[in-house]
Amino acid sequence: MAKKDKYLVGLDIGSTKTSVLIAEIDGEFVKFLALGAAESKGLRKGLIVNLDSTVSSIRRAVEEAEGVANVPVEEALIGVAGNHVRGVNSRGGITLGQRPRDIEREDVRR
Repeated sequence: MAKKDKYLVGLDIGSTKTSVLIAEIDGEFVKFLALGAAESKGLRKGLIVNLDSTVSSIRRAVEEAEGVANVPVEEALIGVAGNHVRGVNSRGGITLGQRPRDIEREDVRR
């Protein structure tokens, strides 16, 4: 397992608090390493109204968790909730070419 696959990072941006959790994946076990938190800024009724302030809150929470866990955060999982969130069923496709090949990251971006 690659080093970055060894850790799991969760980010929760709430109306009053932004939290970051860092956990280590060890086989079938998950070990919680650190929790960072900061006061949420730049939000109103669950919507971002000041992006710079929101980013600053995220940075503070990430830095706190990184400091405790001694693990750099490169990626995070984030949940999005609220009355403004809607799910849309959609289907799409792209042509990969005539010869069979593996799907690559660039294909997903298209």
